[in-house]
Amino acid sequence: MRQNPHVRICGGPGSATTLVYPTTMRAHASTSGSSGAGKTEISARMALVVLAQLIDLYMLIVLGAVIISWLKLPPTNTVAIVLHRLTEPALGPIRRVLPQVGGLDFSPLVLLIALQFLRRLL
Repeated sequence: MRQNPHVRICGGPGSATTLVYPTTMRAHASTSGSSGAGKTEISARMALVVLAQLIDLYMLIVLGAVIISWLKLPPTNTVAIVLHRLTEPALGPIRRVLPQVGGLDFSPLVLLIALQFLRRLL
């Protein structure tokens, strides 16, 4: 019996559940014609999915940098250095514009809100 590559079956005998991945099925339907427009549409969707995942990953990195800043690790800590190098290019300009309020730095919050807004635009 040949399986459809666009459908994944989960569960055991008598309780099988079929999961259909909608983007894959739409991709299959749109490329079944002879035009190349369907492939371009798929590439654009895939690019948006990858971009959304990168934004999600960067949001986690920003949260990690915030948590690390609370721990007061030594400046030679590798994790702190990597997180600082990844987040400072985005947080630096926000810090220059946004003043500190009562010694609190709200720039990560502003960055996370901006990233969430960008993510919803996709």
